Amino acid sequence: MTGACERAERRSERTKSRPIRNFLETIMEREKTKSELINFVRTIQRPDCPLDDIDGDLSLVKSGLIDSLALLQIISYLEQTYGIDFREKGVDPADLASVNAILELIERESGA
Repeated sequence: MTGACERAERRSERTKSRPIRNFLETIMEREKTKSELINFVRTIQRPDCPLDDIDGDLSLVKSGLIDSLALLQIISYLEQTYGIDFREKGVDPADLASVNAILELIERESGA
């Protein structure tokens, strides 16, 4: 009987830790996506506006980091990388205003 109780207790502990594990995996995935997005933005940022640190809430266009052509490149990147289809719903400029706004768009559109 003791063995069965111990197995049930271990199973219960694993079940309790799943939500925490899922939460941590979600956070890690978001950080990975953020890092990839920032690396992409660095490839299209204006050469006359170098920034060493791109903050998640930094307004990409208002700061001068990117221009309107770069916004089109971001849309193309999102379509190719995350399968987001802008043809049906169009583009809301607020969704592309900052790295964090783009991350929210990715999460919303991918159902994450």
